[in-house]
Amino acid sequence: MNALPPAWFDSSCTAPFPGGTQLVVIEREADGEQITGRIHVDDAGRVWLSAADYIAWTGLSTLPSASDVTATGTWYPLTAIPYQLDACSMRLQLAAQLPRRHYLGIGGPDAAQMPAELGGYLNMDLFGFSSEHMGASVAGQAELGLSAAGGLWRTRQVFLREGYRRLDSQVRWDFPEQMVALEAGDILNSGLSMSPNVRFGGLSWGTDFSQRPELPTYPLPSVQGDATLPSTAELYVDGQLRQSNRLTAGPYALDSQSGINGAGDLQVVVRDNLGRETRISQAFYTSPQLLRAGLSDYHLDIGRLREGFGTDNDQYRQGFASGRWRVGTESLGTIGVRADVLADSQSTQGEWIYSNPHWGLWQLGLGGSHSRSEGWGERVSAGYEWLSRQGSVQAQASASSPAFIELGREAGAIASSLRVQTGWRVGPASSFTLGWSDEHRRDRDNLSIATASWQQTLSESRQAYVSFIQSPGLGLNSSIGLTQALISNWSLSAQINHRESEGCGLQISLSWQPSQSVWSARLAGEVRAHEQLTQANWLYAGERGQANVGIGERNGLSSVQGSVATSLAWVPHNLFWSKRLQNGFVVVDAGAPDITVYRNHQSVGRTDEQGQLLVSDTWPYQGTEFSLGWEDLPLNAQLGNVEAILRPPRGVGHVRLASADAAASQSWQARLDTGDWLPAGSILRHHGETAELPSGLDGLLYIPSHWRGDSLEAILPDQRHCLIAALPTTSADTELTCRLQI
Repeated sequence: MNALPPAWFDSSCTAPFPGGTQLVVIEREADGEQITGRIHVDDAGRVWLSAADYIAWTGLSTLPSASDVTATGTWYPLTAIPYQLDACSMRLQLAAQLPRRHYLGIGGPDAAQMPAELGGYLNMDLFGFSSEHMGASVAGQAELGLSAAGGLWRTRQVFLREGYRRLDSQVRWDFPEQMVALEAGDILNSGLSMSPNVRFGGLSWGTDFSQRPELPTYPLPSVQGDATLPSTAELYVDGQLRQSNRLTAGPYALDSQSGINGAGDLQVVVRDNLGRETRISQAFYTSPQLLRAGLSDYHLDIGRLREGFGTDNDQYRQGFASGRWRVGTESLGTIGVRADVLADSQSTQGEWIYSNPHWGLWQLGLGGSHSRSEGWGERVSAGYEWLSRQGSVQAQASASSPAFIELGREAGAIASSLRVQTGWRVGPASSFTLGWSDEHRRDRDNLSIATASWQQTLSESRQAYVSFIQSPGLGLNSSIGLTQALISNWSLSAQINHRESEGCGLQISLSWQPSQSVWSARLAGEVRAHEQLTQANWLYAGERGQANVGIGERNGLSSVQGSVATSLAWVPHNLFWSKRLQNGFVVVDAGAPDITVYRNHQSVGRTDEQGQLLVSDTWPYQGTEFSLGWEDLPLNAQLGNVEAILRPPRGVGHVRLASADAAASQSWQARLDTGDWLPAGSILRHHGETAELPSGLDGLLYIPSHWRGDSLEAILPDQRHCLIAALPTTSADTELTCRLQI
């Protein structure tokens, strides 16, 4: 700590703070909201923070140059601002630098939805290959996307030596408030969990929970109780701390966060203000296949089935209509129904999914169909799943009568099928998987395959594995391999394999992958009885795309291959060169060139000459924080908000930050007429408007520009008043004097 602690630091605890990684309460300002987080304390008692917490808690935009890597993560020293540790209450008090937000106000916890704006992109992929005796060949693929009229319009094309071919075209409109979407064009029909999806051309209307990613769509473990006194509650899942909450006296309910799947144990530790402790423990089993109680989803599709996708026989054939509905219940699990209607046949299927904390997940499906040519048909299916930290078991079985018709399949195509897979951890360093699949078909040959594998971690830098695959068509294939990390950024893998049709072979691969580089390389070789193969690849993966160049030799014949994937994007009055874009992008407008832009506290680049930066890899409807680097912005600049938490649209979003704003802020230094700095915690008043000094920073204040030229009253923490006679109209003088009032 490089400065005296601010006056509002109230701890008088003298107990030594424990070293190592600790869970503490964070206070960033006097009487402010408290949060919980983890810090690292070294042997000298200094505090270290993770990268995300350092930026979020301090209000700074850049990380210190020093860092320390421990078993619990990468940490950065907290030296830029004053702080104080309190071992008695396990608390860290910070003098956070929080300019502007103190007078502009903080919005609610929900991120605002960005509207989709006009713009577009063109993804381009180019592939080239050349070898002796075969000449050169080139192929390409293009995807054109247009954000307009509230929807995202997309079409994909491929360009081959044989000619041009359209893959699919579609337009989609999202309605986030209702969590539904309307699609027109080429669509992939969504079935029940054990039914196939089919391609068709037409219209689709239905539920889309991805537009509300914060909404848990499947049941999550929760605990309810009653606290007699104000308390703290820690929630653990399988022994790992997931969240910490402060409880008021009275009933409470704690819901675990999403990301939990399978079986586990939920534990809650409640400690009241008197130090009394209550522990609650319960087993659970949950799965994304379930729907949360009270939640339902549906889909309605109409159009023509598409067959031969991507081939010369690509056609739209039979017309159909399809409907699907699923609902989650409190005690009966999830129930689903699907109905399909074609010109000469109809089918109906039902599904029931149920979970038990001790017995796992069960599925049961029943189906019936009728057609003029085949008559009545039936199908029955069942499934079981058990997932845990130690291992998993998954099984699915189905049987159909010869006359059963399912959307997208011929009558009775699959007579019966059985799939079983299991995988388990054997100690901390070993695991194995077993799998078996058997499918009896009436329209072509049966399919049967069995797999087995074993993985063993020999050391931190060395892993070994063994695998077997058996099928009637390919025979028994096996492999044994070893992966070894070498010096920094280099790794070596060796594998001996046996193919029943080709005998034994040896494969060796050497890879180079720097952690902070856009470049990587790989050199591989394979030797068999009648074949020798070598391949060298050089790869680039950056913000403007990906490229791969490879040189190979096979039995004396050399070849060269390469690929490039990139994208051009546009908004009105600007054009960008980017890597491939999925579902659109966001343009951040800083109003000035060469400004660093952060997404969720991670730098993603600097603005161009027009003051804009395209930000890729943004997930539609996922709350995302966009901000500008304070280090690039003069404090006396006429700037508005420089950070915002928003939900990007599906399409093109536009974030305008740091644009001219009547409530722009300017930094000043203020002293009392006694010579002391205006103390932190003082409240500033101007014609009914108020502002506060950033917490813990004596003398520093941020004042809206429209206050210039007027007098300003300050109320000190001890309730004394002082007056700033007039704020200068220019920024030449940034130190103010506040005269105490008698």
